[in-house]
Amino acid sequence: MNTKKILVTIGFTAVATLSANAQNLVAGWDFADVLNLAGTNVNGYMEKTNASNNGFGTSGQIYIDGTNGSTSITQGTQTTFNAYGAAAGNPGFSDGFDQTASQTFSGPATGQQALTFIGNHGGSFNVVFGFTTAQDVVMNFDWLTSTTGFTTDILDISYSNDGTSYTPYDHAGRTSPGYWAGGSTTSWAQSTGSLGGLSPAFGDGQPDMEVDLIGLGDVSFVRLEFSGLGSSEQIAIDNVHIAGTAVPEPSAFAAIAGALALAFVGARRRK
Repeated sequence: MNTKKILVTIGFTAVATLSANAQNLVAGWDFADVLNLAGTNVNGYMEKTNASNNGFGTSGQIYIDGTNGSTSITQGTQTTFNAYGAAAGNPGFSDGFDQTASQTFSGPATGQQALTFIGNHGGSFNVVFGFTTAQDVVMNFDWLTSTTGFTTDILDISYSNDGTSYTPYDHAGRTSPGYWAGGSTTSWAQSTGSLGGLSPAFGDGQPDMEVDLIGLGDVSFVRLEFSGLGSSEQIAIDNVHIAGTAVPEPSAFAAIAGALALAFVGARRRK
């Protein structure tokens, strides 16, 4: 095989590697490593794990400052990190999420932690999880409400590639607008992944809430839209796991093309 054919083969192999269907962790938060809970800024909080997905590094951030479709929420009084949360099940467990025993609003604070919102800002808010653009995204998370029954609290979900134009998540199994949140102070809400949403059944353990965006194109943001909260009600979120196939930036392909061009020139000079 001559030099030109070798270079072409290497080029195609590199592009194929970047474009491979490698669905894996894109971003994830278990909040177990948050220091100085009361003084930690939630907005912009980075992912727990830096993942390598589809050939390059990925990252994620939480938005509650009015950008990318989020609501501007006062740090410390309307949202905070608190010392209770859910022991991670799969898929978070497989990516190293914290396994400390579950703690609830009324339970002892033994070190498990969660991202908590308080309904004293009108009872409605949007929190946005942004991450490296990916396809075939599946998002899992645990959540817990403090008091209210499942006919009151509503969770709508939407997704976006640009942080401006959002598409409602409308899984085929959903039969009503939004998902009802069951009130529970003793256990984290169980969910039914087959319906892509929450069921009003509760018990021990944390089968994750699942948002299945497979086949819906490039996704860079998932927005959780809560409404109907009482003034003192709390919503806790834990073990946010976002998987998918990261989409290579155009610069990645440009870098490959540049390297191949230099290699080809070098090969010609050596003749």
